[in-house]
Amino acid sequence: MRKTALGLIILGLFLTAAVGRGGEAEENGLPLSAWAEAGFYSKYVWRGLEANAKGVFQPEAGISLYGFEASIWANLDLTDSLDNRGKFTEVDYILSYTRDFDFLSATLIYLYYDYPNTDEIKTQEAGLILEAGEEILAALEIYWDFDQAEGIYLKPTLGYLIEAGDLLITPSVGLGWGNGRYNEYYFEEKKNSLVDLDVKLTAEADIYRGLYLSLTAGYYSLVGSGLRRGLDDGKDGFWGGGALGFAY
Repeated sequence: MRKTALGLIILGLFLTAAVGRGGEAEENGLPLSAWAEAGFYSKYVWRGLEANAKGVFQPEAGISLYGFEASIWANLDLTDSLDNRGKFTEVDYILSYTRDFDFLSATLIYLYYDYPNTDEIKTQEAGLILEAGEEILAALEIYWDFDQAEGIYLKPTLGYLIEAGDLLITPSVGLGWGNGRYNEYYFEEKKNSLVDLDVKLTAEADIYRGLYLSLTAGYYSLVGSGLRRGLDDGKDGFWGGGALGFAY
């Protein structure tokens, strides 16, 4: 827990310093940007797995320069549903590099998953994210867990961007797939299979000078029949919440 808190404090100080020097970086032509977000959600769902069926707080923050980005994301339980009220149960450390092309953008990403206050084992992933489109949005995410699961998860997503004044509304749908090693580790089902269906509706609005508010409503479902057999509940359902963020 001390290590987690220290990591969050260090990143917070780093972001504060970066924002404080933002004017100087802009004058020198450096594409430096920083952002932070605090979200409250009715439950925590990750790739079809219901990690917590009750309310959670999920802060995240990052800094980027010349396409390179370092960020941190965390989950804090707000209830006693898992006996961790007020404690962080997951902290993800993320490094990425994004390159824009004429027709798409490609992001190479590394993720380190830490699970304080739980019995979960830390793990790591490397991934590739491809994104294209301005109104019709298409994305493909590919992740390789090279640590614990030694498996692959991929997810194509299709969305549509609607501009309503200062409000951006984005409905989207994604379908996840995992190979046998991935599904064996997370669901105890060693076979290649579709994993999850993810349907979301997100609305985002700028409030004032980089301050923004986003609201999200979603539906998830495990679509692999073999994967569903291994769970008693949490196989599908609705969730929602909102986040307040600031981007510089």
